[in-house]
Amino acid sequence: MRLFEKVYGYVRGKILFKIVKARDRHFLKRLNEIVERMDRTLVRKLFIDVSSLKTLDENELRNLMELKRQLNERGISISIIAGIPLNKRIVNIFDSIKTMEYFGVYGTELDAVLSDS
Repeated sequence: MRLFEKVYGYVRGKILFKIVKARDRHFLKRLNEIVERMDRTLVRKLFIDVSSLKTLDENELRNLMELKRQLNERGISISIIAGIPLNKRIVNIFDSIKTMEYFGVYGTELDAVLSDS
């Protein structure tokens, strides 16, 4: 596990895994810009850290679902990082939409990296 954590520290945000931290209500604009510039041949998983957000409105959720579908067509998966302790409000939001669109929700980046989705 320590070896994996060390290797992950070197590839974090560069190849295989990309992370976007949602710090404010305008993170979707930044997220779309990052996705447009992302080297699609190297990045396989996109992590969105929403641990500092209080909530997501339905327009933001709709945009996230559409972005997820577009990236899935390119072979890139999206996972949500809810932070430790888990941001319960965000977890509940993603739990309520899982019948329409499933997002893997994890506490830490390492949990998300080690997951199957």
